[in-house]
Amino acid sequence: MQRYNISMRHMLFGFGGVDMMRRVCKSCGTLLGAENETSICDACIEKDVREYTIVKEYIVSHRGASMADIYLQTKIPPSTIRRFISDKRIELVL
Repeated sequence: MQRYNISMRHMLFGFGGVDMMRRVCKSCGTLLGAENETSICDACIEKDVREYTIVKEYIVSHRGASMADIYLQTKIPPSTIRRFISDKRIELVL
């Protein structure tokens, strides 16, 4: 009887080549379809846009608000707000 050594990669992703590897959303972990060219699924992109819009609208109407103020009023996590700042989508004004 012949024994086969199957790697964990093959158990998770099948026996296809690199092009056959399935990709997952880096935000929520769901499988991405072959037509999806980004590393984030459509649902997470929509969530990100909604959260950005909420934060932006709050900042526009409450100039000088602190990150704590933004979080308490919008319930958008500070990590997300910091990501918007690092992505230069919003600007920190001192």
